Amino acid sequence: MAAVAAEAMLGNERLTEFLEHGIWRAIGAEAPASWGVDKAETAIGPCCFRATVRDLARFGLFVLNKGRNADGRQIILSAWFDIATKGHSSIDKIPWDNPSFNPGWPLDYRYF
Repeated sequence: MAAVAAEAMLGNERLTEFLEHGIWRAIGAEAPASWGVDKAETAIGPCCFRATVRDLARFGLFVLNKGRNADGRQIILSAWFDIATKGHSSIDKIPWDNPSFNPGWPLDYRYF
């Protein structure tokens, strides 16, 4: 559902095309990425994204820089990263007995 909503916001551009032309090129990726799609060619949101380790590192830096590429150009509004990584209530907290819990790095489910 999230991929369908994202594509609607992109003016019905495929999310996979936006990744390739809007983000992947902007971060200077060395290799093509691929994203699993369903029968309607819509990206499968929570899984099936494949890229090289070096390009994932580039993407990680892009996220850490809140949507700026290596040249400093803003590709995605930094406000999006603020919203996407902000916890909204205590229900978002990762329980202490969950294997993903890390007391030195308090993230919540929305972050991921």
